[in-house]
Amino acid sequence: MFLWFVLAVREGRVPRALARNLLHWNERSSREGALLMEMEHEDDVLRVGRKIMEYLQSHPSAADSLQGVVRWWLAGEEACSRDSVQRALEGLVRQGVIGRRILSDGGVIYYSLEKS
Repeated sequence: MFLWFVLAVREGRVPRALARNLLHWNERSSREGALLMEMEHEDDVLRVGRKIMEYLQSHPSAADSLQGVVRWWLAGEEACSRDSVQRALEGLVRQGVIGRRILSDGGVIYYSLEKS
C-alpha cells in the first residue's frame, strides 16, 4: 500500500501537499499510538498490582519468585506479561507494601510485609 502511495505521488496522481499532510498525520498517530500502548501497559501493571495485593490478603505468609507469582499468585487471571508482573512487584516494593529478598544464588523472593 505504501509503495502504491509513493508511486502515485511521484506520478502526480496524489498532490504533494496532501502527501505531506498524510505523512505528518501518520507520524503523529504513530506517536499517539505508542503513548496509548504505554498507557494501556500502565493500566495492566496497576491491574496486576491489585491482583497481587488481593492474593496476599488471602495468603499473608506467601513468598515466591517472579515465576511463582505468575504461576500461583496470578493463576486463573487473564494473561499478563512477565514485564507487567515485574513492574507491579517492583512498584509494590517501592511503596513498602511488599518485601523483596535476594537469595544467595541471586534469585529474588517477594513476600508480604503485613503478616496476619
